[in-house]
Amino acid sequence: MPGFAIATATAVIVGQNLGAIKPDRAAEGVKLGLIFYGAVMFVVSICYYAYAAQLIWFFDPSGASVTTGVSYFQTVAPFYIIMAVSIILSFALNGAGDTQKPMYATLVSMIMIQIPLGYFLPQYFGLGITGIWIAVIVGIIIQAVLLGMMYRSGSWKRIAL
Repeated sequence: MPGFAIATATAVIVGQNLGAIKPDRAAEGVKLGLIFYGAVMFVVSICYYAYAAQLIWFFDPSGASVTTGVSYFQTVAPFYIIMAVSIILSFALNGAGDTQKPMYATLVSMIMIQIPLGYFLPQYFGLGITGIWIAVIVGIIIQAVLLGMMYRSGSWKRIAL
């Protein structure tokens, strides 16, 4: 949740500075959002990776989901920093009034890539639950790349509302 607060603040900074015709200051706000949220997710990733079993045991004292939970945290958590990039860039574009591009990036990365991979990798490549984790990682990376390209194009600085 602290990360979403940082992302929301980034959107507000972008919107206010574009309204004040200060696109460079808006871009600086995005950089700060990336740094702050990246730092939060770096710490979270380390904690989830290092203390995966303890976290799962806390929420499931029966131990039934420890193996799966640890597998998830230790496979996907290192990519949470990339997820932070996606969230910040998505909120930044939204703050600029460019709301369609984040929607398209999510549509492509989640619906067209992550869900089909989540089905095919375990089913046809024998990867089991690891195939689902790989699908999540690929979706995270593709979304970050798409949003990065959209952000770097700079068209968000010229949106007229």
